Formats: sequence, structure tokens, C-alpha cells
Amino acid sequence: MPHSRAREFRQWVLSEIEKLPPNTCLPPDREMVAQWGLSPITIQRTLAKLRDEGKLVRIPGKGTFTPDTTRPSDRSMEAKEGVLRDSAAEHLTKSLIRLIAEGVYRKGKPLPPVKFLRNHFKVSSETVTLAYQSMENLGYVEKIGKNYWVGRIDRLLAERPRREVFFFRFGPGDFSSIFNSDPIALAFQKMERELYHSGYFLHPENAANLEGLLKKWEANQQYPAGLVFYAVDGTQLPFFRSLFTRFAVALKKHRVRVLVHGQNNDLSELTEYASVFSRGNVETDMARVLAHHLLDQGCHEAILCVHESEFGERYRANFFLKIALSIQSIIPGFKFRLIIRPLPNSTHSLEFLHSIGPEYRRYLESKYPGADLNALEEAIEFDPDVFEACRRHRKAKLWIFARDKMAAEGLQWLESQGIAVPKSISVIGFENDPRYYHFGISTCGPDWDLIGYVMAHSIIGDVAMARTKKGFLKVRCNMLDKLTTLH
Repeated sequence: MPHSRAREFRQWVLSEIEKLPPNTCLPPDREMVAQWGLSPITIQRTLAKLRDEGKLVRIPGKGTFTPDTTRPSDRSMEAKEGVLRDSAAEHLTKSLIRLIAEGVYRKGKPLPPVKFLRNHFKVSSETVTLAYQSMENLGYVEKIGKNYWVGRIDRLLAERPRREVFFFRFGPGDFSSIFNSDPIALAFQKMERELYHSGYFLHPENAANLEGLLKKWEANQQYPAGLVFYAVDGTQLPFFRSLFTRFAVALKKHRVRVLVHGQNNDLSELTEYASVFSRGNVETDMARVLAHHLLDQGCHEAILCVHESEFGERYRANFFLKIALSIQSIIPGFKFRLIIRPLPNSTHSLEFLHSIGPEYRRYLESKYPGADLNALEEAIEFDPDVFEACRRHRKAKLWIFARDKMAAEGLQWLESQGIAVPKSISVIGFENDPRYYHFGISTCGPDWDLIGYVMAHSIIGDVAMARTKKGFLKVRCNMLDKLTTLH
């Protein structure tokens, strides 16, 4: 195998290390051998060299992991034999604390039984018990009966506060759409319930009234527990610069926590003063989860089917690009096609990459170095008969649909053609729409319940929620296998 291929593999591993969170397990060696067409010895030598350089962790019998960059450099890892200096119990303790910070294990809920974690992490029962005891000493959990619970018993049973959290939106309109029809309505519903059960109550307000409220709170020296801002984009940055310049000291003094729900614009400057939940982060994680699912399935070609109307919503076009580029960065040589069902009387003149603007294009090129954006545009097809267009690409055994309605139509069309699902074609959607549950459409999407929990506790402040490298609240997306992708 030419040396250039081995170098490409090394660069891919380095790019994965940069993108993935600390302590993330990379694919098993055998999968990388099959994916890259390299010999097991070449794969092992490359990974061993990166291990010796301190760029990853190799644990015999467990796998290859991205390093924990939060640890001091003199204790981060030991290159010899590729084992952590920490004991297995210490390593498990840090992993469990990270899962608590990400909201996977939640305050007031029991941790899994020792047997479950023993099997999940491939460690001994003694190791799990030591990890639980260590977390209890650190104040993360407390043993009640036979179980360990997240949080301290005195705090769990303490009288809950009765305080308000103000929920602001910009512009006219009520809040019904936010909690009912908004794409992330389920997260806001969970956030409200979690706040309520902890003694906090949402008070809806228009952002135009904030100035008067701040003066009133300052005069009375009675501030609310938190401020939540809905659907913030780049045009509102001057508003927040003014807010934090004038009131940051008062907000900090009275422990008023601020949560911002952001659109795709770069809101990283707000993370100094607020917890920021970014829709762009959700899209990035969805794309990454889907890419890893394709890698696990050994898939080398897939088709994304959308309606031309989708590109009227800028964030949707950006999302499709992230999917394509994430997959290409994780699976080199992957063929990703975009088939668009045109609008009536469409001229098919849509220039896909030009529609996103030069600023976002530069962002994508920096986020996915080496990505060939022009090649993506060449892989776009317009065809009113989407499913026939998909069938023309016979090597693509996975069809991905932006909307579950089109996915349901595709399943009916496949049945009419005598094409077995998932034996011949697998189907994935992005919505998990209850109207189409009876089709069993597998879905890749956010864990809205967990995201709502994370948003609520970033306001309550009782759990130090995990952040991304840019300071945004960390989100989690899932691949939910149903009938259309089970093999």
C-alpha cells in the first residue's frame, strides 16, 4: 500500500482527535482496516506512533481513545504500553462525572446498577464500586439504600426555592408556537417541567420590556433567578453587548443566570456571560452521529432526498452541507448525493453553494479542512421523480430523507416496486414524526428531553453542565434504529 495512503489515515485520525470530545472511543482496528484498505500492521503502527507522541490513548482490550486534554500534561497519560496513569476506577470516575455534566445521568436519579456499568465499560464490579465511592467523596452522588443517587440527600430533600425565570422573545407574537410547533418545542417543554419541579416558574415577556424590568429589579434589589432568550441571531448581538456592558456586574452579584437559545450565527462572544444553546451545535452533532452510523454499517454511498422548498430556510441548507462534509471527513472517499424534488415551474437554477454566502462557506472550509465543496454541487440532481432517481444509483443502499412524509412515500414506492426494506434499501429520516410511526422509519435526531434538562439546570446552577470548546452547552443526538435500518 503506498505510503500516501498511510499518511492520509494518520491525518484522518488527527482530525478526529481535534473534533471529538476527550475520552471518545475511536472505531475498532478491524473496522479501520476494512475502511481504509490498509493492513492491520500499518493501522497498528500508525496508532502506536500517535500513542507514543501523546496524541491518543491505546488501552489493551478496551480500544483507542482521544486524550483527556483537561488533565495536567504531566499526568495526562503514559506512553509506555499505552495505559493511563490513573487506575481503572479513577478513569471510570472521570467518565461518569462527564456523563453527569452532559445530563446523561441526571440529578435526583439513581446511577445504573454495578452490573450494568461492569458490562458496559468492561471492568470489574470492584472497579465500579470504587468509582461510585470516589464520586460520593467528591460530592457528586450519595448512597441511599442500595443505590447511588446523583446529588446530595440534603439538597435533594431541601425545600425548593420559589423564584421566577423570565423567558424573552424578540418581536411580536405569543409563546404558543414556541412550546407547540417550534422544531425544538419538546426541549422547551422539558425545560419548563424541570424548572417547575425544582421550584422555578417561567414568566413570558417581550424582550422590548427588559430595560424597564432591569430598572425595577435594580431599584428593589430583587432579581429573578434567570433570564432565557429565545431565537437569538446575529442581529441581536448589539442588544446583548449593551445588556452585559451595563448590567453584567448586577447580574453576577444577584446570581442571575442567563440562557441564550441561538440560531446558526456565531454567538460565541456571549458565552462569557451566558449559557448558549446553539442550533448549529445540534446540527453538527446530528451530522457526526449519522456519519458514525454509516461508518459502523460499512456504508460507502448514500443519497439525501429533499424538496426544493427546504432551501428557502437557510438553516436547512446549512444543515445539509454539514451532513455531507461530516460524512466525507469521517469516511474518506464516501459518495454523498443530493436529489432534490423541484418546486412547480422551477427553473432548476439553484446554485447551492452560492445560496449559503461566502462567510458561511469560509466557515465550512475551516471546520472541514480539505473538503471539496465544488464536488458536492456536482453531486446534486433535480428530479420530480425522486425515487426513480435514487434507484439509478444502485450502489447507494441507504436513502436519507429530510422529511418523514417523503420517507413514508419512499417506503410505499419501494413496496410497489418489490424492493425489500431494509434487506435491499435502508431508510433514515430526520424528524421522528409521530404521524409516520407506523412505518417504523429509523431516525437520526436530537435528544430533546436531555437538551431540555441541560437548559433547565444551566439556569438552576446545581449541576456544572458540560460545554463545547467554544463554550456552548453540549448537546447529544441519537441514531434510533427502527424497522427500516435493522439488518
